[in-house]
Amino acid sequence: PGRLRLVGLNANGLKSQGRVRALLATAKKRGIALLFLQEHNFKQDEMKEFSKSAEMEGFAACTDCG
Repeated sequence: PGRLRLVGLNANGLKSQGRVRALLATAKKRGIALLFLQEHNFKQDEMKEFSKSAEMEGFAACTDCG
């Protein structure tokens, strides 16, 4: 209450739907307002699919997606 909770995570394994669900459930349970994720192994189409499957408002950027 009254505090903004931010978390940054260099994630590995976000292609696993089970891990994504667990991560988002934990973030919600802990009241995380902003969750910054970095995943080095995503391709551009995988990143778009992740954004859709996460069912959350957000922004995704890709600096080296081939």
